[in-house]
Amino acid sequence: MKGKKLKGSALLWAICTLLIFMVIVTGIVSLNQQYVNEEINSYSEKKAEYIARSGIDIVVNEIENGKLDEHLKKASEFNIILEMEEGVSCDITVQKSDKFITLVSKAQNGISEDVVCARLVLRRVKNKWEFLGYFVY
Repeated sequence: MKGKKLKGSALLWAICTLLIFMVIVTGIVSLNQQYVNEEINSYSEKKAEYIARSGIDIVVNEIENGKLDEHLKKASEFNIILEMEEGVSCDITVQKSDKFITLVSKAQNGISEDVVCARLVLRRVKNKWEFLGYFVY
């Protein structure tokens, strides 16, 4: 009689094991998808930061080489929009005072946006603008 009671239990154990395995695999896949999404967002944010810094570097180079002298003489504040590639842009606000130029660069990379600021100082001895570095605005 004992043999007859246990006859269908192997199928039940197999189904239970399969269900437990499916739950574990589903959890692992779900966690992996979250990790991938976080990595994509992190990459997009970093790219936006690098684009903003690149925009500042381009404008600093043009200021140091005198290519924006006419703009700096005419206005104390103006914008420069750089199209890096399709869907990626950088809007740089140039604010000039007597001694400083402040650059505020806003970069968009798809859904991510970042703001990077920089400052230049006028060195009276050389009468040239010198890049001081990036800072938090």
